[in-house]
Amino acid sequence: MANIFKATPLQQQIFSFQKINPENAAYNLNYCFKIEGKINIHKFEKAVHETVNSHRSLTSNFVIHGDSLFRQENNSALKVEIQNFLESEEKDVLKQITVESNTPVDMESFPLTKVKLYCNSQTTFFYIKVHHSIFDALSLDVILDEIKSKYLREEGAEEGIYLDSTLEIKQADNIKEEAIQYEKYLFNGEKGFATKNLEFDNTKAFESTSSISMNKVEKMSRFYGVSTFCIILGVYCYVLSQITYSEEVSLGVPFGNRSEKMEKAVGLFVNTLPLKITIKGGESFLEYINRLNNTLSNLKRYQSVDIIGSQNQIFEQSSEFLPINSTITYYNHYQSFSFPDLVVRRIEIKNNNLMFPISIKFEKYHEQLLLHTSVMSLFSEIDFAEIYSQIFSQIEGIPDILIGNLRLLSEPQERKVSEEINSKSRDYRFDGKTVIDLFKQSVAANGNRVAVSYENVNITYRELDIISNRLTNTLLKRLSNKYVVVSIPLSDKLIPLLLAILKAGKIYVPIDKNMPEDRKNLIFDSLEDLNLIGDEKITGKNNKFSFTLEELVKLSENVPEEKNVYCKPSDTAYVLFTSGSTGIPKGIQVTHQNIRSLFLAANQEFDFSNNDIWTMFHSYSFDFSLWEIFGPLTTGGKLVIVPSKVKIYPDAFWDILKQNRATVVSQTPSAFANLLRYEASQDTHILKNIRYFFLGGEYISYNSIEPWKNFYKDSNLKFIGGYGVTEAAVISFCKEIDDKHRDVDVIGKPLPNTHVFVRTITGQVAPRGFLGEIVLSGEAVGTGYYNNEEKGRRVFKKENILFKENTFFTNDLAILDKNFEMIYVSRADKQVKISGHRIELGEIENAINSYSNCEASVVIPHAFSKNDVRLIGYYISSEGKIIDKDDLKKFLQTKLQRYMIPQFLLEIEEKPLTINGKLDTSSLPIPNISVSSNNEHIKTSVDRVIDIWEKVVNQENITADDKFFEVGGSSLLITDVYYRILEEFHLTGKEVSMVDLFEYSTPKEIADFLDDLI
Repeated sequence: MANIFKATPLQQQIFSFQKINPENAAYNLNYCFKIEGKINIHKFEKAVHETVNSHRSLTSNFVIHGDSLFRQENNSALKVEIQNFLESEEKDVLKQITVESNTPVDMESFPLTKVKLYCNSQTTFFYIKVHHSIFDALSLDVILDEIKSKYLREEGAEEGIYLDSTLEIKQADNIKEEAIQYEKYLFNGEKGFATKNLEFDNTKAFESTSSISMNKVEKMSRFYGVSTFCIILGVYCYVLSQITYSEEVSLGVPFGNRSEKMEKAVGLFVNTLPLKITIKGGESFLEYINRLNNTLSNLKRYQSVDIIGSQNQIFEQSSEFLPINSTITYYNHYQSFSFPDLVVRRIEIKNNNLMFPISIKFEKYHEQLLLHTSVMSLFSEIDFAEIYSQIFSQIEGIPDILIGNLRLLSEPQERKVSEEINSKSRDYRFDGKTVIDLFKQSVAANGNRVAVSYENVNITYRELDIISNRLTNTLLKRLSNKYVVVSIPLSDKLIPLLLAILKAGKIYVPIDKNMPEDRKNLIFDSLEDLNLIGDEKITGKNNKFSFTLEELVKLSENVPEEKNVYCKPSDTAYVLFTSGSTGIPKGIQVTHQNIRSLFLAANQEFDFSNNDIWTMFHSYSFDFSLWEIFGPLTTGGKLVIVPSKVKIYPDAFWDILKQNRATVVSQTPSAFANLLRYEASQDTHILKNIRYFFLGGEYISYNSIEPWKNFYKDSNLKFIGGYGVTEAAVISFCKEIDDKHRDVDVIGKPLPNTHVFVRTITGQVAPRGFLGEIVLSGEAVGTGYYNNEEKGRRVFKKENILFKENTFFTNDLAILDKNFEMIYVSRADKQVKISGHRIELGEIENAINSYSNCEASVVIPHAFSKNDVRLIGYYISSEGKIIDKDDLKKFLQTKLQRYMIPQFLLEIEEKPLTINGKLDTSSLPIPNISVSSNNEHIKTSVDRVIDIWEKVVNQENITADDKFFEVGGSSLLITDVYYRILEEFHLTGKEVSMVDLFEYSTPKEIADFLDDLI
């Protein structure tokens, strides 16, 4: 009868992985040795056969009994296959071995071990494939020694011995509790054993082998008084922190877990213990390596304790437990064997499957230390050996060097990386002009062509110049202050007014007309020297320094044109106010040179002309609008201003594009998704004039745009993904979105006017494959924040470690790919980006906290789906007080822009905290996202509309009189509601448009309209 043993926790973990990933061969251990010379193949085959069959673990497979997994030892013998091959077929043999190595193993099927000999007269390939669930790398040494002994028939050759692989764990019960407490101390407050920002994508593995000097490692070991493994591990932990932009790194460290009597045993005895270390930039390398050595010594004491199986005792129970995602292994000898008169060479077999995003095996080989790396494609360009050598050169004999000063690249390498990233800037030279200079050139060349179109009004370039000149003269005579705040409804006079402000040498400050009054007043109070152009409601309160647009236009009607004020490129052109973490909006100052440099660079990249027709889709208070406005005005093109009432309805916007034969369109990916949905509903696709779609402000990939590309296969349409910040003149990166990058947000290389590098968490230049902060410098970077020097000093600098020019630290994280192009990853702080708007969560929290009887609050973004990210606000009421949720939402509407108001407001009793006192966002309640009705009664039209609203906005208990935007709806969700209503009521887009439908704001009003229509 077969022996049967309960599987260890590690075996259970491997089994679970294999069941979830049945096509993954990551846990195949493959070994191949090329033996050159005349070998007695029958004698060798016998030695191999006797050896593998003498170790019962190699004849095991796994079975499930009840709810438990067991390892079962079989009585069947393993066969050693022999295959002859011709000398010319050696490549085919290696190909066969590679295919076999990457063939997954079913852990429930026998055998889990395969042994094969490929032979000819002079060469033998010895290949063994064994599943990691029954074998570890130290077992290979035992196997190879026994095969050699049996082949040579040495005296005292030992037979394989059997030992239960759970024995050592059973013996460790007396120190188990101590080990668990130590791991709890190491991982205090964490959700698991994983290093942050190191996500597993299950892609093909990239394997490589390189080497560094073993003598240097041993010299370093002696100098610092620690083991060679500690030196190797210390550098790896530092590098891992730089790769992941994380001060704290975690990884699995395998320990042999073999007592003296276990040295000759074969099986899975290795025990991987999780290690966590904090990388402190202000600590010396000596202090760091001693601290790591102490941690390593403590772990070594617990090498026989099952930590992986004790995770529930280490961490608070969570559905988000994060397992080990990186490992490092060190072998103090080269794993192979030798025979008299034969040459044996180990052949590295590529395994295309990954266990972890990054794993490294170090192996001593004579005077060299070999580095065998297996990484995801994202990290395939990292030269670990080169980085190790670079760091060794800095720590050798210099124990006081600070961790934060360790460079990953030499100075020549840093220059090379910079040159590759900024290759577009080689031929760029600023021309000393402003956008007003460019506009005047457009007037001279295109005087009679339409410059601006709004609804039924068309203005030619000559007319635009005349109107703006008259307004300029009026501004100079009537408005003495420098800052001109514009807060007006969209109209045909908006663009003439903007040009007039710049021509007058004043500073344009756009503020959304619909911004809450309290927020506007915060901005007004922060500006010391302002005039205001707005509607009567605003100007009535501020009549000492204000005009309505109508008053200003009337005053300018009979004013002669006069010379404009000369503006220097270094003069501030505009100030845009965006969300501020303290609750006070921050004003970003942008110069004429900044904005001019954008279009000088863009015209190097794109073939814009006076035949282009651009749309201004975005609010004039949003920086993307500056791109949409000056793009056409500096190239002689036509600007079509999209009316506010049209923007939220994709069908109406589609009509604008069709009627105006638009060629350049800018959208956020969310808005484009709605437009795409409408385009897909059309029988014919007629928007063939569009040459460029510029998409920015949110995650974008080829999958998002592929359907539109398929509709217009025969056109010259290009989709351009853009990245930028208001602090650096709107757009810093542009990249055509192609099908090579289907699932990642590749933003490409910077525009010629911008110099960029990626900065590691300790402030060094990041090589390819390292996650880091995007640092922008050059002519695009603004001059700072208005009246906020403290905030400005933190993120604006006069120079950086590579460039002596204006610099902005974005707090956006990216990775350099193999082509030195940027892959955008995420924010590094509490700022989020929704529908293209950068939002400081702290500002929203401050607004909620200012509400009466609110003690504290938390705001988080939550992704209900890939393209549906919404804000959730949590509030804590003062003791004994009750907060009315509807009143709170109305209060926030007076404080915040609509896009900043959380779609959901939930009351909580207290902030959930991790063990170390940090906010535990994973424990915050999430609104119910699946709503289903069990009512069997016949539903009225109102019921059906309410059902649709509840499904789309993920809210329950919506009433017939609720308003869409007050129950969690947004302009981006209108499209979803529209198509669900069409489907539910069996209507077509020709029968009812979005504009028709959303003239009605409550379920009852919509239902009444639909009933009349049907």
